[in-house]
Amino acid sequence: MATMVTYVQEHDFVAKRFVGVGKRSAVLGWLQSFFKQFYGSVTEADYIALRLGFIMMHCRGNQKFNFHKYMMRALEDDSRKVVGIRQVISTTLVLSKKKKETR
Repeated sequence: MATMVTYVQEHDFVAKRFVGVGKRSAVLGWLQSFFKQFYGSVTEADYIALRLGFIMMHCRGNQKFNFHKYMMRALEDDSRKVVGIRQVISTTLVLSKKKKETR
């Protein structure tokens, strides 16, 4: 069974948009990615291209697929998971603090 490897850097979509910060330094690449999430992370043209690519790949038969509704639902599900984890952690911390106070 042959394994197909895709090198993301070779795709035109990525190559044209990758500024080059972080090519040699992982720390600089991480910093650029961190700050880019707050400022200009996705252009409208990139969003449309990604949306159409997703629809063509996963929803060919459904011409009225609502990508925005799908993304919002996915983000809400992820948020629920994060909030659920946060509640478990905070409950554990409160219980452990109370346990220490009773000693």
